[in-house]
Amino acid sequence: MAHAPAEARRRGDRRVGTEHLLRGVLHEAEAAQALGADVESARSALAVLDDAALAASA
Repeated sequence: MAHAPAEARRRGDRRVGTEHLLRGVLHEAEAAQALGADVESARSALAVLDDAALAASA
C-alpha cells in the first residue's frame, strides 16, 4: 500500500485509484508472485488500455 501514492504520482494522477493500489501491491515480491504479475507488466497493460480508450474517444 505504501507504493500506491508513488504509482499515482508516476502517472501524473492526483488521486490514488484501484490501479495504483494494484501496482503498489505488485512492488511486494510475495504478492506479485501470488498474482503471477509484476509492476512493469501491469504498467504496460495500463498503457495499452489508456491508448485504446483515447483511440475510442477520438
